[in-house]
Amino acid sequence: MNHRRKSTIKKIYVHQHQIFHTGEKQKERIVSIAKDYLRPIVRSKEIKPVEFGAKVNKYQIDGISFIEHLDFNAFHKGNRFLDTIFKAQRLTRAKTLLTGADAISATNKNRRFTTKYNIKTDFKRKERAGKHEKQRKQMATMIQKERATRLECSFGKEKEHLLSKENQG
Repeated sequence: MNHRRKSTIKKIYVHQHQIFHTGEKQKERIVSIAKDYLRPIVRSKEIKPVEFGAKVNKYQIDGISFIEHLDFNAFHKGNRFLDTIFKAQRLTRAKTLLTGADAISATNKNRRFTTKYNIKTDFKRKERAGKHEKQRKQMATMIQKERATRLECSFGKEKEHLLSKENQG
């Protein structure tokens, strides 16, 4: 345990020395001696501009949650959309017909993929409304509501549970 902390402190010293003498910030900056794997993740949120801990890409099938990707370094969840669809299809052995996702996942690449494979999404429309726009909006609203109540709420509860376990130990 002491050897690991000494090693971490030496790394921090090297980082600080580099910043002081060159002004160059280390990309993989260590922010905790006890948890040297934690990295600051800059977010575009007003309340918490920087977060610490693991970033998770999670998906849910019929109320059961699965972690598709977990990393202590920042990553773009929109780039994980196709992997998530493929993993869900392998797991269920069925074609995905309907999916809800964060707005960040509505990239051109993901839009082309969902259009090509006729997967319905809650992505906001980019082009002009089609002849079934009213039904599309209703479906998107239902997907968003289901996603918000199931996935986001379950993740909040799991975070609370993990944090309470961490504080106890």
